[in-house]
Formats: sequence, structure tokens, C-alpha cells
Amino acid sequence: MAGRTSEKGNTTGKTIFCFIGKVIGAGITAFAILALFCVFYYNPPVHEPCGNGVTSYVRQADTFWARGTEGFAMGTTDDSGYNNSYPADGRKTAILMMGSSQTEGLYVNEDDCVSYLLNEKYAEDGSNRYVYNVGMSAHTIYRNISNLENALKVYRPAEYVALETGTLAMNPEILVLDEPAAGLDPETKCDIFEILQKIRKQRNAAIVLVSHHMEK
Repeated sequence: MAGRTSEKGNTTGKTIFCFIGKVIGAGITAFAILALFCVFYYNPPVHEPCGNGVTSYVRQADTFWARGTEGFAMGTTDDSGYNNSYPADGRKTAILMMGSSQTEGLYVNEDDCVSYLLNEKYAEDGSNRYVYNVGMSAHTIYRNISNLENALKVYRPAEYVALETGTLAMNPEILVLDEPAAGLDPETKCDIFEILQKIRKQRNAAIVLVSHHMEK
């Protein structure tokens, strides 16, 4: 009788031990799955100070990122902390892109970012142009303009600087522009001023323009 009681007690102990083990195992598995989900659902690289003043801050350099908040996107930041995965292959920067989250492009796969697509297109056309993207979240047009001088010194774009701006979407009454056509060829200058004329007429906005070209 005592032997049967002892066997029953051992069986009960093993059952309890197995149950506790299963619970712990299930908890560890659930935690691992949740951690993996979090990594791929929302895992942008954290911001760090930018030493050269091109932007007010940068992302962690050479860091994997993933976002699932608007579809799914993933990629890796470059060695400066920006979203540039297309190799330069020794080409110098011809076009520098500056802007906020739309330019940064962390909501689409790295090979769907506008700078990547432009570089891909230039490569297909045999062009030696290279587009470098320093877009960074929360960098409005005002912040980009304040950083522009440093950006030009560091990257020295040979042709253009493309600035993302939400200013026009806010329907401003006054638009202040400091030499918007400086350094551009005559044809492009004409295009710029035609666009400004359309903005002035369509939005009934006043434009204050600083320029050394008095004939314009």
C-alpha cells in the first residue's frame, strides 16, 4: 500500500514538473515570437548627434531597420546614418537630396526609396550622376535651409540640391525665396521663374525674391 502511494506521489510530482516546464517553455517561446515581431514591426535606428551639421541628427550607422506600420519595409543605413543603399562606385555626388521623412524613405523598402530609384535609372542610362540622400525625419524646410551651408561644404553636389518642403501645402500668403535660381543654367532658370509665376497667380501669394539677376 505504501509502495503504491509512493508511486502515485512520484507520478503527480512528475506531472506538476512537466506542466511547469511546459508553461515556462511556452512563455519563453511567446516572448521570443513577440520580440521578433517587434523587431520587424517597428525597429527604426535611433537618432544620434550629427557631427558635421549636414542634418541636426542622424540615424545609427550601418544598422538594420524595419517598419510594418504602413505596409512593410526594411533596409540598412549607410556608414553616415542615412538611407542610401545604392553603391556610389567612386562616383561623386551630383544631386543632394534633403528633406524630412518622405525624403528619408523609411516607410518603403530601401530599393524603393526615391534616391535609390534615381541612381538605378542613371545607371541604366549610363550616366555618371550619383544621388545622395540626407533626408531625416522632422527636418522641415526651415531646418534644411539652416543646414544647407554645411551640407554643400561636406557633399559638394555638382548639379542640384533637391529640398522637400511642405510649405506650399500650407498655402502661405508670403513666400520668401533667396536666389532660387542661383547656379542654374538659363533654361532651368526660366522654368523656375515660370513655376513661381504660376504659384503666385494660382494661390494669390506674394513672393519676395532675392536675386543678383536684375533682368529677371
